[in-house]
Amino acid sequence: MMWGWNATGAENTVIIVFWSLVGVAYLVGLVSVIRAILRDNDLGDGAKTLWALLLIFVPFVAILAYVLLRLPGVAARHETRSTVSGDPTDPNGPTHHSPSDEITKARALADAGVISEAEFAQLKQHALTFTF
Repeated sequence: MMWGWNATGAENTVIIVFWSLVGVAYLVGLVSVIRAILRDNDLGDGAKTLWALLLIFVPFVAILAYVLLRLPGVAARHETRSTVSGDPTDPNGPTHHSPSDEITKARALADAGVISEAEFAQLKQHALTFTF
């Protein structure tokens, strides 16, 4: 019985696994907050330095404070970045049309008299030669 701790082998394993998971969650949170701070263009150098100092001296409090105070901004920046970068997995991102879709749209414009047959032929040729 060391340090007054009277735990069996199974209890020790559960305790070790629990604290290991807490440690991994802490490291993931720490790295995520550091990445968010470095990518935040709204924060000046002084504010980034202050957040870094808080993360060094009171990391749990700093992570919790950053998540509560700055998380909506992080989500908005992520959404803007994925829209601008054209993330193909983003359902709201830019869409890609097949050549047949482009030709169908061009035919509808030609039938409506919006474009001439020569312009239709040019759009059709462009759709057929364009690589995706």
